[in-house]
Amino acid sequence: MKLKFGKGKNTKLVSFKVDPQTSQNLTAIRNYYSKDANRRVTTGEIVKQLINLHYEELFSDESWSQMQENISKK
Repeated sequence: MKLKFGKGKNTKLVSFKVDPQTSQNLTAIRNYYSKDANRRVTTGEIVKQLINLHYEELFSDESWSQMQENISKK
C-alpha cells in the first residue's frame, strides 16, 4: 500500500504520544513520502490517510456484510 499526497488542507488538531521506536518509524515514513511528493509531508497527512484507508477496509459493503453476518452467528 502506498499513500498519495495532494495539496489542500482541512484539518483538526489531534495529538498523541508514541514510543521511541514508533517515532523513528514515523520519521522514516514521513521522510520517504516527503521525498516522493517533492514537498514536506506532515504526520497529520499520513495519519489522516491511514485512518481513511482503514475505515474503508472495515466498512466497505463486503466487509460490513461479513461483519454483520459473523455477529449474527454468535
